[in-house]
Amino acid sequence: MAKLDPGGGGGGDDGGDDGGDDGGTIDPGSTLFQEIAPGWLINESIQKTLKRFAKNPRAYIIGSIIVTLLNGVEQTIAAAIDLLLFLFWGDSPTTTAGDWGVADIPLATANLLTDAGFGAGTAILDALDTVITDFFAMISSLGIFGPPVAAAISVAAIVATLWVSETLIKIIIDAIPGGGGLL
Repeated sequence: MAKLDPGGGGGGDDGGDDGGDDGGTIDPGSTLFQEIAPGWLINESIQKTLKRFAKNPRAYIIGSIIVTLLNGVEQTIAAAIDLLLFLFWGDSPTTTAGDWGVADIPLATANLLTDAGFGAGTAILDALDTVITDFFAMISSLGIFGPPVAAAISVAAIVATLWVSETLIKIIIDAIPGGGGLL
Protein backbone atom coordinates (compact mmCIF):
# COMPACT_ATOMS: atom_id res chain seq x y z
CA MET A 1 0.00 0.00 0.00
CA ALA A 2 1.36 3.44 -0.97
CA LYS A 3 1.81 6.31 1.51
CA LEU A 4 0.44 9.76 0.73
CA ASP A 5 3.06 12.51 0.96
CA PRO A 6 1.61 15.91 0.23
CA GLY A 7 5.10 17.34 0.76
CA GLY A 8 6.25 16.49 -2.66
CA GLY A 9 9.06 13.95 -2.49
CA GLY A 10 7.68 11.44 -4.99
CA GLY A 11 9.48 12.61 -8.07
CA GLY A 12 6.46 12.23 -10.34
CA ASP A 13 5.50 8.73 -9.27
CA ASP A 14 1.89 7.95 -10.08
CA GLY A 15 1.75 4.81 -7.99
CA GLY A 16 3.25 2.48 -10.57
CA ASP A 17 6.60 0.79 -10.26
CA ASP A 18 9.25 2.52 -12.36
CA GLY A 19 12.08 0.44 -11.04
CA GLY A 20 13.33 3.00 -8.48
CA ASP A 21 12.78 2.79 -4.75
CA ASP A 22 10.98 6.00 -3.72
CA GLY A 23 9.36 4.61 -0.57
CA GLY A 24 5.96 4.27 -2.16
CA THR A 25 4.98 7.95 -1.99
CA ILE A 26 2.44 9.61 -4.23
CA ASP A 27 3.25 12.93 -5.88
CA PRO A 28 0.62 15.61 -5.06
CA GLY A 29 0.63 16.62 -8.71
CA SER A 30 -0.31 13.13 -9.87
CA THR A 31 -3.81 12.27 -10.95
CA LEU A 32 -4.01 9.43 -8.37
CA PHE A 33 -3.35 11.92 -5.52
CA GLN A 34 -5.92 14.36 -6.88
CA GLU A 35 -8.48 11.54 -7.12
CA ILE A 36 -8.10 10.25 -3.56
CA ALA A 37 -7.21 13.50 -1.68
CA PRO A 38 -9.91 15.88 -0.50
CA GLY A 39 -10.25 19.08 -2.54
CA TRP A 40 -8.91 21.37 0.20
CA LEU A 41 -5.68 19.35 0.44
CA ILE A 42 -4.78 20.00 -3.20
CA ASN A 43 -4.37 23.74 -2.48
CA GLU A 44 -0.62 24.57 -2.44
CA SER A 45 -0.83 27.03 0.46
CA ILE A 46 -2.51 24.42 2.65
CA GLN A 47 0.17 21.89 1.68
CA LYS A 48 2.90 24.35 2.71
CA THR A 49 1.16 25.01 6.02
CA LEU A 50 0.82 21.30 6.73
CA LYS A 51 4.51 20.75 5.90
CA ARG A 52 5.57 23.49 8.33
CA PHE A 53 3.37 21.98 11.01
CA ALA A 54 4.75 18.49 10.36
CA LYS A 55 8.38 19.66 10.59
CA ASN A 56 8.02 21.39 13.99
CA PRO A 57 4.54 21.38 15.57
CA ARG A 58 5.63 23.26 18.71
CA ALA A 59 7.23 26.14 16.78
CA TYR A 60 4.21 26.29 14.45
CA ILE A 61 1.74 26.57 17.34
CA ILE A 62 3.85 29.07 19.31
CA GLY A 63 4.38 31.09 16.14
CA SER A 64 0.65 31.15 15.45
CA ILE A 65 -0.10 32.30 19.00
CA ILE A 66 2.60 34.98 18.93
CA VAL A 67 1.42 36.33 15.57
CA THR A 68 -2.16 36.49 16.85
CA LEU A 69 -1.09 38.24 20.06
CA LEU A 70 1.10 40.72 18.22
CA ASN A 71 -1.71 41.52 15.79
CA GLY A 72 -3.97 42.14 18.77
CA VAL A 73 -1.37 44.40 20.40
CA GLU A 74 -0.93 46.30 17.14
CA GLN A 75 -4.68 46.81 16.77
CA THR A 76 -4.97 47.94 20.40
CA ILE A 77 -2.16 50.47 19.99
CA ALA A 78 -3.66 51.74 16.72
CA ALA A 79 -7.06 52.15 18.42
CA ALA A 80 -5.45 54.02 21.33
CA ILE A 81 -3.63 56.36 18.94
CA ASP A 82 -6.85 56.96 16.99
CA LEU A 83 -8.63 57.77 20.25
CA LEU A 84 -5.93 60.25 21.27
CA LEU A 85 -6.04 61.91 17.85
CA PHE A 86 -9.84 62.11 18.09
CA LEU A 87 -9.59 63.70 21.55
CA PHE A 88 -7.11 66.25 20.24
CA TRP A 89 -8.51 66.98 16.75
CA GLY A 90 -12.16 65.92 16.98
CA ASP A 91 -13.87 64.87 13.75
CA SER A 92 -11.79 67.08 11.48
CA PRO A 93 -8.38 68.64 12.18
CA THR A 94 -9.08 71.78 10.15
CA THR A 95 -12.61 72.80 11.14
CA THR A 96 -14.91 72.91 14.13
CA ALA A 97 -17.58 70.93 12.28
CA GLY A 98 -18.85 67.80 14.03
CA ASP A 99 -17.37 66.66 17.33
CA TRP A 100 -14.84 69.07 18.78
CA GLY A 101 -11.41 68.12 20.02
CA VAL A 102 -9.12 69.91 22.45
CA ALA A 103 -7.46 71.78 19.57
CA ASP A 104 -10.83 73.22 18.50
CA ILE A 105 -11.45 75.04 21.79
CA PRO A 106 -9.03 77.96 21.15
CA LEU A 107 -10.32 78.30 17.59
CA ALA A 108 -13.95 78.37 18.73
CA THR A 109 -13.10 80.82 21.52
CA ALA A 110 -11.33 83.11 19.06
CA ASN A 111 -14.33 82.96 16.74
CA LEU A 112 -16.70 83.83 19.59
CA LEU A 113 -14.53 86.74 20.73
CA THR A 114 -14.17 88.00 17.17
CA ASP A 115 -17.91 87.82 16.64
CA ALA A 116 -18.57 89.58 19.95
CA GLY A 117 -15.94 92.24 19.21
CA PHE A 118 -17.27 92.81 15.71
CA GLY A 119 -20.29 94.74 16.97
CA ALA A 120 -18.22 96.91 19.30
CA GLY A 121 -15.57 97.46 16.62
CA THR A 122 -18.21 98.50 14.11
CA ALA A 123 -19.67 101.00 16.57
CA ILE A 124 -16.22 102.47 17.27
CA LEU A 125 -15.41 102.76 13.57
CA ASP A 126 -18.76 104.42 12.88
CA ALA A 127 -18.07 106.94 15.66
CA LEU A 128 -14.60 107.63 14.26
CA ASP A 129 -16.09 108.11 10.80
CA THR A 130 -18.44 110.74 12.19
CA VAL A 131 -15.61 112.50 14.08
CA ILE A 132 -13.32 112.50 11.02
CA THR A 133 -16.09 113.77 8.75
CA ASP A 134 -16.85 116.61 11.20
CA PHE A 135 -13.11 117.29 11.55
CA PHE A 136 -12.66 117.76 7.79
CA ALA A 137 -15.76 119.95 7.64
CA MET A 138 -14.32 122.19 10.40
CA ILE A 139 -10.85 122.34 8.79
CA SER A 140 -12.25 123.28 5.39
CA SER A 141 -13.98 126.29 6.97
CA LEU A 142 -10.63 127.67 8.31
CA GLY A 143 -9.38 128.53 4.86
CA ILE A 144 -5.61 129.11 4.66
CA PHE A 145 -5.07 128.17 8.31
CA GLY A 146 -6.70 124.77 7.80
CA PRO A 147 -3.62 122.67 6.88
CA PRO A 148 -1.42 123.69 9.87
CA VAL A 149 -4.34 123.25 12.28
CA ALA A 150 -5.15 119.84 10.73
CA ALA A 151 -1.51 118.74 11.10
CA ALA A 152 -1.39 119.83 14.77
CA ILE A 153 -4.66 118.10 15.61
CA SER A 154 -3.58 114.94 13.73
CA VAL A 155 -0.28 114.80 15.67
CA ALA A 156 -2.14 115.28 18.96
CA ALA A 157 -4.61 112.51 18.05
CA ILE A 158 -1.79 110.10 17.14
CA VAL A 159 0.08 110.80 20.39
CA ALA A 160 -3.11 110.37 22.45
CA THR A 161 -3.94 107.10 20.66
CA LEU A 162 -0.45 105.68 21.29
CA TRP A 163 -0.56 106.72 24.97
CA VAL A 164 -3.99 105.11 25.50
CA SER A 165 -2.87 101.93 23.69
CA GLU A 166 0.27 101.64 25.82
CA THR A 167 -1.74 102.13 29.01
CA LEU A 168 -4.30 99.49 27.98
CA ILE A 169 -1.54 96.98 27.13
CA LYS A 170 0.08 97.53 30.54
CA ILE A 171 -3.26 97.05 32.31
CA ILE A 172 -3.97 93.82 30.39
CA ILE A 173 -0.48 92.39 31.02
CA ASP A 174 -0.68 93.27 34.74
CA ALA A 175 -4.01 91.41 34.92
CA ILE A 176 -2.30 88.19 33.77
CA PRO A 177 -0.65 86.32 36.67
CA GLY A 178 3.11 86.63 36.18
CA GLY A 179 2.54 88.95 33.24
CA GLY A 180 4.56 91.78 34.81
CA GLY A 181 7.70 89.96 33.71
CA LEU A 182 6.70 90.42 30.08
CA LEU A 183 7.11 94.21 30.23
